[in-house]
Amino acid sequence: MFTSEIRLTNLVENISSTLPPGTVLENVSLDAISFTKPASITARVDTFEKAGVLERNLKQSGLFTAVKLNGVQGPTGNDEAAPEAGALDKYPFTAQIDATLGPGAAKAGFTPAVGRTTP
Repeated sequence: MFTSEIRLTNLVENISSTLPPGTVLENVSLDAISFTKPASITARVDTFEKAGVLERNLKQSGLFTAVKLNGVQGPTGNDEAAPEAGALDKYPFTAQIDATLGPGAAKAGFTPAVGRTTP
């Protein structure tokens, strides 16, 4: 049987290590077919400025060949998201970043194993 296996634990740990205080990782989305497409990283931050700090940290991490802060959204005043109200209060800004994996990701222990066969 032909399968694709992707080990993301090391990558997520390395991305997490770049988070400045006052930042939580909300989502990391990778294209499982082509790792040349940018990963989409969403983080919640307690101040607008922390989004720029996160972008800089990701650039300096060596995990990515390109990092781009696509935008920062602030609080909207919408109280409908009751389950996340605590997180929204503490981290009112959402940063959206695109980052293309580079050779540093492999050095950090991220090993996509595509095309592995299993019995």
